[in-house]
Formats: sequence, structure tokens, C-alpha cells
Amino acid sequence: MKKLRIGFCGLGNAATFYFEKLKEFVEDGSIELVAGFDSDSSQIASWESKTKILGFTDIHKASEIGIDLIIITTPSGRHTKDSFEFLKQGVNVLCEKPIGLIIDEVNSNIQYAKDHNLEYGGVFQNRFNKPIEFIKEKIESGVFGKIISSSVKLQWSRPQAYYEDGWHGTWRNDGGVINQQAIHHIDALFFLLGNPSEMIGFSGNIINQLEAEDTFAGAGVLSKGGFFTIEASTALRPADLQASIEIIGSNAQAGIGGPAINKLDYFIETGKYVSQDILEEYSEHVVNGFGNGHLKMIKLILDHWTKHQELKLPISAADSLNAVQAVHSFYRSVEDKKIINFEIGLGSKKLGH
Repeated sequence: MKKLRIGFCGLGNAATFYFEKLKEFVEDGSIELVAGFDSDSSQIASWESKTKILGFTDIHKASEIGIDLIIITTPSGRHTKDSFEFLKQGVNVLCEKPIGLIIDEVNSNIQYAKDHNLEYGGVFQNRFNKPIEFIKEKIESGVFGKIISSSVKLQWSRPQAYYEDGWHGTWRNDGGVINQQAIHHIDALFFLLGNPSEMIGFSGNIINQLEAEDTFAGAGVLSKGGFFTIEASTALRPADLQASIEIIGSNAQAGIGGPAINKLDYFIETGKYVSQDILEEYSEHVVNGFGNGHLKMIKLILDHWTKHQELKLPISAADSLNAVQAVHSFYRSVEDKKIINFEIGLGSKKLGH
């Protein structure tokens, strides 16, 4: 069986996280970790010391090395450009969230990948969480009845130093709390309930100083019916408080919490709370906010590769764009001070520029 040859682009903490998750599959012979790429030579030196995997500043070395899949973990503003550089070399791309900041650029990459029979996908690991899968099945089977309302609350803490690395919190390379932190929860909400139709938002900086926002409040209407709200902030002190999703239907209600929306807090069906055993069965323990979904995603990729000797990414680039469009619509609402129609697809005048 041919091993899946994997490389990394952007050798910071996220790449190290992936490396740690992938090590077990190197040991069982499923994959080979072949190279890392970064424009910063000091990052490469640190990477090589930790992983014993060669690093390069020249992305174009990928075509010489022979890489099946590259994992993009560079700053958000570089995601589409870096993805395209590897696609041009015939390398399949798995890009961390957000898959890009400018939607037209992502769509251009999608078309290129399609034309050249390449896989191009994104990462929203919380979709694979036990409580998310449990609630998704209940919604799709009609248990909730009509959706009345839903909400995302992300109340986290990021120190000022977090925004002083040259890219976090900037419009060109990152955006604020809804694009860097809450985009995972926005994706999970719309993954469960479908896309919004109309959206409005309000943003500002309460504690931190950054180009974008440290606090955002938004609301809207779901295309399939029901209202939703988003509350997100990195202004809390001294530590994170919660990240949660609540869904209120006419026949059932649910709350999902935990540091990585990994815990089924409650589930009520026709007025009856499910037992503690059920809550525990559909919850999972996590070490930190990264959660367990990356490992589940990797296993899906490797299972398909082992069975078919073919690469198939669980979340396509196109499917990754809904959350990006939602962020753009929220920002455009703030910029224009009006309700935005999600389906028209207006982009932010600031994000990515």
C-alpha cells in the first residue's frame, strides 16, 4: 500500500498540533510526513528541531519532494495564496479555517482544483463532535419540530499581546473575534440548521486594541425559519468563560457547551429531559479548545486512503465557504449599518484588504 505523503505550510503552533496528531499514523505505516514550509527561517529551525522533518522557505520545492497532501496553517490572510501555490504544483490542499478571507479568491482556487482533478478542502473540526452529530441527527429526523430560535455564545479571553504579532486582529490578515474564534461556532450552527437569509451585526473594541473587533453581537433569520443570535468576545478577563450553542424548537430543545462545543449540556424532547447517561454518552472529554475533531477528520481521510488508495477530504472548500460568507455578511452589515441578505453574497469592504 502506498503511504500518504503529507507536508505542512506554516510551521507555528497549529502545524505542531497536526504533527502530534499524525505521529501515530506514521508509526503504523499509513502516512509519511515529508516536509515543512515557512517563510521564516527561525520557524523552520524550531520545526526541524521538534519534528526531525526537513523545512524549506521555497514553496516550489514541493513539486520535487512529491507531496500528496499539504496542510495549510499560515496566517489567515495567506490561506488562498498559499493554497494556490501548492495546487499549481499538483498538490492536494487541506486548509485550516478560514479557507480564505476573500470569497472570489477561494472560488478561483475551487475552479482550478476542479479543472486539475485535485482535492481542496477546509477544516471545521467541531462538525465531528459527538454532541453536534447527535443534534444533527435529531434535527434531520424532525424531532425538534419547528425551529424557533438558536444562539451562539463565545465569551473568551485574549490578552493584548495576542494582537501584537503582526497579523492577529488585522483586517488584511485576520479580522476580529467572529472570524478568528467564533467562525467555528458559526459554522456549527449553520451546519446544524442551514444557512441564514438575513443578518445584522454590531461590533466594537471593549478592552483590546486591534483593527477589527474584540466583541461582536449579531442576529438574523434562518432560511428554513427561526431566528438566531451571535454573541462573541475576547474581552473577558482573566480567562475564557464559555462557548455554547443553544437550539430551541417547538418540540425539543438542546444546549451544547464545553471548551470545544464537546459537551451535551441538556436535551429536552417533548418536555422531558434526557438522562445523565445520555448526556454523558453524547459528550466527550477534551484537553483544550482544539477538541478531538481534527483526529476524527484525519482518520476519515486515512480510512478512505487505505481502502481506495484515493484522497478524499471530508469538508470541501465550497462547503467551507458558508461560514466565511456569514462573517462577510456580518461585517458588511456593520459597515453599511443595515440588514444584509446572505444569498446576495455582499463582501466586507475591509476583511482581506
